Amino acid sequence: MFFRASLLSAAVLVSFPGAACEMHATKSNPQAAISTPRVDPVITASMVMAEPVVLADITIEGYWIKAMLPGQPVAGGFLKLTNKGATDDKLIAASSAKSGRIELHEMAMDGDVMKMREIKGGIAIPAGATVELAPGGLHVMFFEITEAFKDGDRVPVTLTFEKAGTVQLNLPVMAKAISH
Repeated sequence: MFFRASLLSAAVLVSFPGAACEMHATKSNPQAAISTPRVDPVITASMVMAEPVVLADITIEGYWIKAMLPGQPVAGGFLKLTNKGATDDKLIAASSAKSGRIELHEMAMDGDVMKMREIKGGIAIPAGATVELAPGGLHVMFFEITEAFKDGDRVPVTLTFEKAGTVQLNLPVMAKAISH
């Protein structure tokens, strides 16, 4: 089921998996059916921004940062990268005036222990593939933050790719996770 939605002045087409509709005939036209969607809406990555950003062969979409809790010293940033080219590329760095240091990170479970580590050398984006930086996996980790990222803020971030080059984005800060 698809719905037209507008968020942050961006009209997008959104699909809600498992959405159900109730069909009602009207009194004046019993043959006509009016569809009333019953959904548990989820904020999706496509709703966060109007258009994907294209840099050479790399398409960047669904980018956002998780709002920080009081006293939290770090924040995580997330995005989806699609390499539409014929050669591999890598996300090799990120920077922001709002953060003294940014690392490309991986979160993984080691038995019952969740471990986070910096990915040295960057995050590979194979030719023809999509790599998702999402909660619980790959992500951009912000350290030495000058002012806590609050829901509704936007954080300027520069991403550097090995082949595609550099692009600056304004990542929206959101209190709740979004699904891609």
